[in-house]
Amino acid sequence: MAERNLCEPVAAFEYDNLFADVNPAPVVGAFTLTADTDMDLKRGTLFSIDGGLYGGSEADEAYTPAGVLCEDVHVDANETVTVAVYKCGCFNANALIVAEGVDLAALEVTAKTTLDLAGIYLKFAQESGD
Repeated sequence: MAERNLCEPVAAFEYDNLFADVNPAPVVGAFTLTADTDMDLKRGTLFSIDGGLYGGSEADEAYTPAGVLCEDVHVDANETVTVAVYKCGCFNANALIVAEGVDLAALEVTAKTTLDLAGIYLKFAQESGD
């Protein structure tokens, strides 16, 4: 049997600021999406139940959250994939990726309530010196 050094690091962890708190504990689930074009999606992307980015259209479904992407993923055009998403947790709002023009801090109460009811809680990190 080959000798192994059990004190040798096997992986590294880099803090990415996605989570703002450990409560509620993150719950992982599956989400199926289809891309019209090749897409490189990043960890922290917030999806809506219509399959797009959160706030990507004016439809109510665009403001109903489906989950936050757990890890980076590439999706080819016209490909349907199932990805891992955080179905609930407490996230740093500034680290989430949403549709262009959506300001999570300026959401109306109804949209914030929809996020809360889905189990996606947001906290806003303050800049140092504030």
